[in-house]
Amino acid sequence: MRGFRNQTKCLPAEVTTGVVNVGCFAPERGVRMTHFPQGYPGMYYCEEKEVCSSVVGEIVYVKEDFVDSTQEKLDFLEEYYGPNDSRNMYRRETVSVLNEATGVIVSCDTYFCLLDPSGGVDVPPKDGKISWRKYMESSGLEGAGEDWAQK
Repeated sequence: MRGFRNQTKCLPAEVTTGVVNVGCFAPERGVRMTHFPQGYPGMYYCEEKEVCSSVVGEIVYVKEDFVDSTQEKLDFLEEYYGPNDSRNMYRRETVSVLNEATGVIVSCDTYFCLLDPSGGVDVPPKDGKISWRKYMESSGLEGAGEDWAQK
């Protein structure tokens, strides 16, 4: 995310187009988000009877020549080793996201958490949407990006 410590490690300016739009991911089932004490979020599809929301995040456009290397860095950051790998902390999934600037639906990769959410706190929705960025900023918290960037 822009301004967060992991951006310089995974998304330096030379690999992106410079265009960053706000995107809203609102699956039928809804999602919920947890903030872990280590400084990172976990996004989960909702189970039945849970109060769920959509998630607001950033759509970052990567230059074609850097797509594969950027994906490798993001997978490393999220501890994603490949489909069904027992070491995965997250599962990568391509989802449909509404680009709020253009009104166009785009395909984006995102990561769903595989960790037990009971180790964190729920990120509350505001106006029906969850924003981890707003949660972090309003709580005066910093992400774990610098720690992960040292790996």
